[in-house]
Amino acid sequence: MEESIKLSVKSYVSTEKIFFLPLIILLLTASTINAEAFKLPDTGQTTCYDASGNVIMDASGNVPTCPAPNSPLAQDGSYSINPPSYTDNTDGTVTDTNTGLTWQKQDDGTLRYWDEASSYCASLGTDWRLPTKKELITIVDYSIPYPGPTINPIFTGTPQNSAYWTSTDCKGYPYDASGVSVAWIVYFNGGSVNGSGKTSSVANVRCVRGGLPPSSFTNNGNGTVTDAKTGFAWEQGEPGYMVWPDALSYCENLELPSGSGQSDWRLPNIKELESITDDTIFDPDNHPIAIDTKAFPNANASNYWSSTSLAGDPYSAWGVNFSYGYVGPSYAPSKYGGGYVRCVRGGQTGTPKLEVSPTSYVFGNLTVGACSASPQIFTLSNTGGSAINVSDINTNLTVSNNKVFEVLYDWGPVPCNQSNPTIMPGDNCTVGVTFCPATAGSVTDNLVVTSNDPNSPANILMTGNGISTNGHLPITPVPSVEIGNPALDYGVSVSWATLPHNGIDYSSNLNDEVKSVGTGIVHRYTKATASRFGSISPDGRGPAIWVRYKLVSGEPVYVLYGHTATTWSDASTVVRKRFNFNCLYKIKWSPGDRINTGEAVGLSAPFYHSGVHQEHLHLSVFMPNRKKDGSYYEPPSSGWGYSNLNVREGNYINPKEFFNSYYLSDDI
Repeated sequence: MEESIKLSVKSYVSTEKIFFLPLIILLLTASTINAEAFKLPDTGQTTCYDASGNVIMDASGNVPTCPAPNSPLAQDGSYSINPPSYTDNTDGTVTDTNTGLTWQKQDDGTLRYWDEASSYCASLGTDWRLPTKKELITIVDYSIPYPGPTINPIFTGTPQNSAYWTSTDCKGYPYDASGVSVAWIVYFNGGSVNGSGKTSSVANVRCVRGGLPPSSFTNNGNGTVTDAKTGFAWEQGEPGYMVWPDALSYCENLELPSGSGQSDWRLPNIKELESITDDTIFDPDNHPIAIDTKAFPNANASNYWSSTSLAGDPYSAWGVNFSYGYVGPSYAPSKYGGGYVRCVRGGQTGTPKLEVSPTSYVFGNLTVGACSASPQIFTLSNTGGSAINVSDINTNLTVSNNKVFEVLYDWGPVPCNQSNPTIMPGDNCTVGVTFCPATAGSVTDNLVVTSNDPNSPANILMTGNGISTNGHLPITPVPSVEIGNPALDYGVSVSWATLPHNGIDYSSNLNDEVKSVGTGIVHRYTKATASRFGSISPDGRGPAIWVRYKLVSGEPVYVLYGHTATTWSDASTVVRKRFNFNCLYKIKWSPGDRINTGEAVGLSAPFYHSGVHQEHLHLSVFMPNRKKDGSYYEPPSSGWGYSNLNVREGNYINPKEFFNSYYLSDDI
C-alpha cells in the first residue's frame, strides 16, 4: 500500500496499467427517498458481465443484454439512474446537468505540482478552484476501458493514461515515504482514486466552479439510513463477507424493513458506493475508518463490492476500501474473491421520474384578445430509470369554450407531437403554451401533465394578466326596441322555420331598420335556394346573412340577420295556408363587405302565424370553437342558418346574453 502511494503520478501513468487493491463494497440503505436530492450521475456502464467476465447475452446468444432488476445477477448495467448529461456552454466550459457543476471543457495539458494546480485554478477567475475528490469522480465514465480517457468526449483533449489532482487531502496516508503530504488523485485511465505526494508528483488539472451539498445521514430506526445529499436509502447493517455474484443476489432479494414491500434494493454502483465515504473524519488513532460510524455503526475498515465491472478486465469489479476511502478494482484477484456488502435503493429502473422545466412561468401583461407572440417552451424530462407514459398534457381554464392557456404539442426543439408521448430514461420532449387572455385581470392556471410517475400529476403554475382594450356592448338591432323589454316575444317559432329554432324572433314594427350591432364583415348567406327573403347571392336569392364580428378577447362571433330585403309590403295574403308577402329584392351585400356599427343591414319583416300578422326581426348568435391549428370553425352553411349545428363546431347563445355580456372590438 505504502509503496503505491510513493509513486509519482507521472511514473504511475507511464508504467502502471491499473492499480489493484483488495476491496469489496457494501451499501447501506434508508427507507425514505428524497426526490428533490442532488442527482449523483450514473457510471455510464450499460454492458453486463457474469462472474467470469463474459458479456451476458440474450437467449439467441447474439445480442448483449442485462439481467432485469430483481434478478440474481442484476448489476450496474441493469439500471439507468441519472444518466450522464452535459451541456456545452460554448465558452470553454461544460455544465453537468446532474450535479450543476461547471467544468473546464479542456485543460491546458500542463502537468503541475499540487500547489501549482491550486494556484492555476484560482487564476482563472472568481469561483474557479481545484475540485474535491467527490466532485471529480462524478465525471468519470466507467464504461470506457483502459487506457481511457475514461471521460465523456464532450471534454475534449483529455489524454489517455491521465491523472488529475483533487483538492482533498488523503488522511488515510497523510504523507508519502519521503514525508510529503498526500492529496487524492483521480486516474482517467480507468477510474481509480488514490493518493499521491503534493510536491513529489505532478498531474493534470481540470478546474471546476460551483459546489455539491454535503452528505447528511438520517437513521430511520428501521434498519435503513437516508442520505439527504443523494436521496438514496442505505442498508444500515451488513450481511457479511461474500463473493461478487452472491453480493448481487443478496441485495436483489433484500426486503427492508422486513414486511414493508420495499424490495427494490440493489448492490450500488461505484459512484454510489464512494458517495458514502467521509474523508474528513478519518483519524488513524481515534476514527480509523472513512465512513460515518454513527450512521453505520458496524462498518468495516475494509473492501466493499460495487456492481460496476472493470470495463477493460470484467473478470474484476470496482470497489471501495473504507479503511481510508480508496477506489479501485478488486484484488481477490477476481469477482470470486471476498468483499463486504452494503445495499442501496432509490432511483432505479422501474421508477419513472418526470421533471418539467420551467417549474412555473409568468407570462406577464397581455392585451385582452391577443395571444403571446411566441409560445413558452416547457421541457418534459425523464430522469428516472424506466419509461414515462404520459397520458395527457393539458390546461384547465376555459372561456367561451376556448383555452386561455393553449398547449401546442408540436412546439420546441424536441416536440412531443402529441398529448400522450412516451419518454425513455434520459430523454425529453417539448411543448409550447400560449397565453390568450379573454378577460381583464390576473389569470392563473396549471399545465397538468398526467403520467405513470408515482407523483403524477405534475402541476406547473402559470400566471398572466389580461389588459383591457376599448370595446363596447353590441348596440340594439332596432332603435325602437329595447332589448330586455318584457314585451319582446322571445323564442317565437314560425311554422316554416327549420327546427329546432336556434335563433330568437323579436317583435318590432314593420320596415324598422335592422342595424348592425357592431363593425363586422359579411361572411356569407344561407340557403341560397330560398327565394322569399332578401339576399346577397348573385341571383338575388338567399334568406339571411352571417356577419362576423370580433370580441375584445380576439375571438370571432357570428350574428345571423334573417331579413336583408330593402323593402317589405304588409299586403300579405294566405293562400292554402301559405304565407305570402311582397318585397323588393335588391342585391346589397357581398361576402367581405364591411358593415359599420349602426348601419342598416335589412328591415324587420312581416309573417303570418296562427292567423295573425306579426312583424318581427330575427337574430341568431353563433360562438365558434377553436380548432387544433388555432383557427376557428365557421357557422352552418345549410338550412336557414338556425340549426344543423355540429356541437363540436360551436354553440348558439341567447342574443339577450350577447347584448348584455359580450364586448365587441371595432378592430376587425
